[in-house]
Amino acid sequence: MASKKMLKGSPSAAVRPMDAVSAMFAAYWRGEMALWGAFWVWGMGVGTLIGLIFTLLSMPVLQQAYLNFYTGDVLLAGLAFYAVAVMFGFWWSYSLWHVVSIWRCSAHSGPAAKWGSRLFVLSVTCTYWPIYLLNVYVRFL
Repeated sequence: MASKKMLKGSPSAAVRPMDAVSAMFAAYWRGEMALWGAFWVWGMGVGTLIGLIFTLLSMPVLQQAYLNFYTGDVLLAGLAFYAVAVMFGFWWSYSLWHVVSIWRCSAHSGPAAKWGSRLFVLSVTCTYWPIYLLNVYVRFL
């Protein structure tokens, strides 16, 4: 019977080197980077910009989707809903990556920075999504 262990020389056992951007994202995910970069650069800077773009793009697209749906053009409505779902998936993935990165990077900081950053990120994440979804519900339904 053949062994299920990987042989050392087999091509699938080789690890491909990561590019610099992938390595940086992976290092933040593992909590190996500085907390200030994860919090201020990726959270407050990039996260705020992505959230603003997501909100500004998704609201008109959703409005058009509802108009198309109610006027009977189901194909265009489905495409618009799909576009928002793709944006939503990207934004949720980024939010998850960011919260995990902050949580893990803060482990190397003092107690005030550690718990302050964790509580801030969790509170923002737990308030942004309900407010966004409430806005969608009130505006379109």
